Amino acid sequence: MTQFLLPSNQNILAHSIANPEPAFDADYEKERIVISDTPAKPNQLIKNNQKVLELVLTWKTLKEKKLEREAHINLGEFPSFWATLDVSYSVFQKYFTHDYQIAFIEAALEKFLIRRNDRYYAHGYSSTTLQVRADSAAHKQSGSLAKNKLRPILNSAEFTHANAAPLENQFIFADAREDKTKFLALAEREHMRSHLGNGVVKYPDLAFVKKGHVFVVEHKHKQEGGGGQNSAIQELVDFIQRSDQDHIHYVSFMDGWLFNELMILPDDKISDKIMGQRNAIRQALQRKPTNYFVNTAGFLKLLSDLI
Repeated sequence: MTQFLLPSNQNILAHSIANPEPAFDADYEKERIVISDTPAKPNQLIKNNQKVLELVLTWKTLKEKKLEREAHINLGEFPSFWATLDVSYSVFQKYFTHDYQIAFIEAALEKFLIRRNDRYYAHGYSSTTLQVRADSAAHKQSGSLAKNKLRPILNSAEFTHANAAPLENQFIFADAREDKTKFLALAEREHMRSHLGNGVVKYPDLAFVKKGHVFVVEHKHKQEGGGGQNSAIQELVDFIQRSDQDHIHYVSFMDGWLFNELMILPDDKISDKIMGQRNAIRQALQRKPTNYFVNTAGFLKLLSDLI
């Protein structure tokens, strides 16, 4: 293993804080068009949604039909209404038998006609609803985009994607199906205490090797705080508190606007919860001086300092 001076985790954190996350990150743009350009040329989704609306409005042959299964049909007005009944479209498709689907549609339809149909008719049904619903769910698509962001960053630092357990200047997306066995091989080769021995493997997002040192990365893209985000932050705090072999380092990488709230906003502008998490991160970095907490700018600096 090559001996070299590791970057200071305090300097990397300071660089991250000095370079906040942007309000708009082009790497996380999501563009999913589900409707046609003009009403004159409706696509199959629009046609199938119209069929559903016809069923709602006329109740014709309902007991002999299934809900249309065109991709994204769940974006329509009637299936969207099911959420108010505590039923998701995915549960409907995966777990309801055909007879139960019909029974549910009948019950849901009665409620839809009373609670929604007259209002929608008064305002006018529109295919734009399908696109608006698709856009509102775009935040759920960030997982694969994170890899699209990280790959060129790593490539620009002269790392290549490994075909096996990564060696010098190689990386893997450890939680990707095709890379999980590579990560297990890496963990065994490097005797990673944090990933072997208890029979349960929590795959990180990324692992790369530089100068004989292994960097294991947990990545979270978060835009705002809240209940679910608190657990994500705690995962990152726990991650950088790990102890392992001297040449193995844990990196918590948070991008998105939440990093700015967590680490940059003045103390009087944040909640007690965020303040506690901020302090926990700083304390963890002091206890584990070769682990890192970074945002996008900090991750770039970490890579450049390793070169």
